[in-house]
Amino acid sequence: MNTNCSYDAGDNYIFLPVTAEIDSNGVPVDTITTTSGFSYVPLGSSGDIYAIKILTSPTALSPSCPATGIVYDTLSSTAYTYPTKYMGFNCSSASGYDLGIVAAFCPGPAFAAGTMLVYNMNCTPQPDTVIANVSPKYQYLGAYPAPYSFAGGNMRWAFSGISYATSPPTVISFSMMSDPDTLVYTPGDTVHSNYTVYPIAGDISPANNTVALVDTVLSSYDPNFMAVAPAGYISAGTRLQYTIRFENTGNDTARNIFILDTLSDYVDINTFKMVASSAAMMLTVYTVNGHNAVKFSFQNINLPDSSHHNLCDGMAVFTVKTKSALASGTTILNSAGIYFDQNPVVATNTVQDIIGFPACAPFVKTIQKTQIFPNPATDHIYITAPESTIAHLTNMLGENVLRTIGTSIDIATLPPGVYLITLTNKEGEILLRDRVMKW
Repeated sequence: MNTNCSYDAGDNYIFLPVTAEIDSNGVPVDTITTTSGFSYVPLGSSGDIYAIKILTSPTALSPSCPATGIVYDTLSSTAYTYPTKYMGFNCSSASGYDLGIVAAFCPGPAFAAGTMLVYNMNCTPQPDTVIANVSPKYQYLGAYPAPYSFAGGNMRWAFSGISYATSPPTVISFSMMSDPDTLVYTPGDTVHSNYTVYPIAGDISPANNTVALVDTVLSSYDPNFMAVAPAGYISAGTRLQYTIRFENTGNDTARNIFILDTLSDYVDINTFKMVASSAAMMLTVYTVNGHNAVKFSFQNINLPDSSHHNLCDGMAVFTVKTKSALASGTTILNSAGIYFDQNPVVATNTVQDIIGFPACAPFVKTIQKTQIFPNPATDHIYITAPESTIAHLTNMLGENVLRTIGTSIDIATLPPGVYLITLTNKEGEILLRDRVMKW
């Protein structure tokens, strides 16, 4: 911000995507799209020269340190001796504004929570209004910052002006609940919500001013969750957007948080792109035993404890394409592990997409008393559904592991782990889809 080519007080990390090209001895070898930065492991010999070159950045930003937008590094014969390198950007006072919003919503049978990131791609502050519309079955419980009005599922915020010079983006978190004696939704129900930042008239790119979500209620509410869009049946080659929301539910500040997501083998890691992050985030991509994993590191995030409600959460949003030659029926699953300091991993739910569009796609039919128990289980899972119910289990790689009919499912021979269970009736209608854990 002060153009002294050093990251110091008053400077901000970038929170919207920047694309960098990696060159080895003048030959492009990689492209990375991230937000605040990335860790990179080069493959080469001592003396090889690597260049990290900015290809694209948010509209109002231009490289300033160095002005060429290229940073060079030479491989050393000594491992792990590479210090952090910074690249500086100037934020110009470009005319006009380009407001945008990214949102995530987690519905449960009785509780729900949502998070929004609101930004302006330009650097001239723009007054704005944010409106969230959630199912009126939920009632407003709390938010930070507090809305200036709320009625049922409608909440409104007003800000004097946001710009790209604000870091991180304006984060809005809210929580909702139903009547304490009533579960307004049951697992498998869908909840519609939409989020808009105004003004739209005069906005350079109004397409990113509105987000519409359709979320499926899981068997229980967990503020640490993953969502995918689009979800369900898709074409091969579709770009999927994954949102990972996290919340510090402990009694102490979470100083360092990282998320580890082992991506499906059915997506193309070369198409991975960050969309946004709620705080400064460092990206690392690994290949482990032939599988691609992505690590999102929020170092020194210092997320407050759970007593600071609606101030203790954040999220990361990214996209990746499915491979283009996938067979119809291929199931693409994803879940992530969230690590808060030295605490045990917190696993998110599992989201699913299926390649192909059947002639008559099954739909989710809500059966009031369709349930699975116990969960976790050791040898049997029981379901409260008709005897003719069909149970289908897949593992986290999307492989079919069990198919049975009835209300008792024998899982004694399955190895411990997390599985996706789908319950259908004899007409092929989906009654319930959820995760089960085998101890």
